[in-house]
Amino acid sequence: MEVKKIIGMSLMGVFLFANTFVVADFSEGFQSDEDIAVGSLVSVNENNEELVTVANINNASNLIGVAVSRDSSSLYFTSTSDETVAVATTGEASVFVSDLQGPISPGDKISVSPINGVGQKATALGEVVVGVAKSGLGDDNIEQSIDVEFADGVRSVNIGVVRASINVHNYIPDQEERTLLSSIQNTAQAIAGKPVTMAKALISSAILIATLMVVIVTMGSSIQGSMVSLGRNPLAKKTIISSMVKIILFGTLVLGAGGTMAYLILIS
Repeated sequence: MEVKKIIGMSLMGVFLFANTFVVADFSEGFQSDEDIAVGSLVSVNENNEELVTVANINNASNLIGVAVSRDSSSLYFTSTSDETVAVATTGEASVFVSDLQGPISPGDKISVSPINGVGQKATALGEVVVGVAKSGLGDDNIEQSIDVEFADGVRSVNIGVVRASINVHNYIPDQEERTLLSSIQNTAQAIAGKPVTMAKALISSAILIATLMVVIVTMGSSIQGSMVSLGRNPLAKKTIISSMVKIILFGTLVLGAGGTMAYLILIS
């Protein structure tokens, strides 16, 4: 029972830490070989992971956040002195959006669009979302209109700026599924330190749960059996304790292997 309590408390601590990390308001410095306007959605460059570029539907899987000014974040991190773009990965930021997939209202999810650096209302399962709109797109904040060519013809699209709560994840329309699955995905992204697909988050979670169940059941039954044997035969104390230590070490190795496998899936 004590082993189960310790493992449970540890998992709760990791979960709470991860979610705290997710909601922290900070930005990070990145290098880029192009000019990226503040408010643009940003992805990691597919040809050079050390650089970032404006996001669109072609590089949506590499989305990391929104370009901001350095002074707009309460916490700013950088590993180099010559970065050119500050990218908000959590917190609130001003974001370029369009009405390409309909009007944007407070509470709508903002996904990557075909227009470089500009978001749109998320409407389909699996779309990569940069965050949730805190304000709407209306006549008072439309900055320009452009013509976009579709299969059925050319359509005028309005572009403006809204405030949004940044949290990169995949869009899930159903409310109940979104609450549970988004929590799993957000925790996985906090652990991996980058956007993670829902499939990878669920696979990693399944591996961790299965590993924990195997370790808890195996260690629990083995330790309980050893204690019973010790009570019946006190003279075999050293042998029984030695067996218990081996069982604990084995359980630790299995748990470590399962955790490593789950982590590698998240970062792959």
